[in-house]
Amino acid sequence: MVLNLDTLPRKAAVAGLAAAATLGLSLPLWSHFRVSRLSAEGTQESLQAAVAIQPRNAELHNRLGRVLLYSPLGDAARTTAELQRAVELDPRNGAFWMDLALAREISGDLQGASAAIQRGRAAEPHTPSLLWHEANFQVRRGQVEPAMRLLRELMQNAPEYTGRVLPLFSRVTEPATLIAEVVPSTRPAMDAAIEFIRRENQVSAAAVAWERLLKMQDPPVGQMRPFLDWLISRGEAALAVRVWREASQRGWIPVPPEAAAEPLYNGDLRQPLQDFGFDWRVLPHAEASVWMEGRGPEPGLNSLCVQFSPEARADYSHILHYVPVEPNYHYALRAAMRSDRLAARAGAFLQMSDPFRPGSSARTDAVTGSGGWRDVLASIETGPDTKMLLIRLARPAPVVAEEPGSGLVCIARLQWSELGPRKAESPVAGKQ
Repeated sequence: MVLNLDTLPRKAAVAGLAAAATLGLSLPLWSHFRVSRLSAEGTQESLQAAVAIQPRNAELHNRLGRVLLYSPLGDAARTTAELQRAVELDPRNGAFWMDLALAREISGDLQGASAAIQRGRAAEPHTPSLLWHEANFQVRRGQVEPAMRLLRELMQNAPEYTGRVLPLFSRVTEPATLIAEVVPSTRPAMDAAIEFIRRENQVSAAAVAWERLLKMQDPPVGQMRPFLDWLISRGEAALAVRVWREASQRGWIPVPPEAAAEPLYNGDLRQPLQDFGFDWRVLPHAEASVWMEGRGPEPGLNSLCVQFSPEARADYSHILHYVPVEPNYHYALRAAMRSDRLAARAGAFLQMSDPFRPGSSARTDAVTGSGGWRDVLASIETGPDTKMLLIRLARPAPVVAEEPGSGLVCIARLQWSELGPRKAESPVAGKQ
């Protein structure tokens, strides 16, 4: 069939039909464009205009209700009405119900809020964000046990919520309880739990977390070093020793298990320096270079050496080692030291002290100038609360009138001895 457009009336009729068809398509498109633009603005006025264009759009009603909810000048009745309209238009959207529940709770309608939460959970029973909202609602009402049940369900479905659950709910529940009963045994969840313990200094939860880690098939091994160093920095010697030894037994840290059981780990310097835990630590210093070499006081022994720069004047105590000890006990440290053109008049020496209780310390004789290997000794008696001692290689800063403290010092063959319980009349610390 061929449409004959040989007359003006026929041409006008076809043009009119085409215009009508185009108008029928363009009006909805224009309406959609206006709503999108108004919605993108996100203000109360723009959303009200968008709702006027599309009054049956549930999302627009919800967004307008949320803007009113968080506005300092919001109308509570209007807010609830908009959020109520959203759930009427789309009752299967659980998030809409939670927004309505919050509006009702703020206005004091706790029963209505609870009903809205139940409708939302019925619509989306396992959605993590809805479980999170309901758990928070129960805590705000003082219902800790129902909240704990919800948190268990939440964490089983979404362990990534660990980092949000622990800081918030530790305000109403012991962190140890949350880690023992709520946090799932997955690497991401336990990783977040250890991060929380360290960040918030939750010492009481550390032992519980370690018990959980020991039972995991895939523990967050990357947390072993920072977790162990955090325990040492907090003075938690007993748990730190346990973590050090049990982590080495499981291959979670690169420390031989038999060596980890020694009172002074790596005193013979045969193991690579780990720079964490109960091994040697070397802190950066602008005027010193540190290395381990295969020359010691006897063949086959290694030594740890520090070369100070020609202009070295700053105090140096940047090689250190934590040693777990018993309170009220007598210990001795023996070592070999040598120096080469060490210009510092005070020399260099090994010093022992309680890192958490200043005042209790002991030191070896100092080495200075140039000389071969010589044996040095220091002994110390720990106090009633001492759990760790800190060994440092120290070289005091030269005074102004002295030459710079340049030169070399090395240590080797460190031996740790337990001399027995401290005598009642003995002083807390002795100096050698």
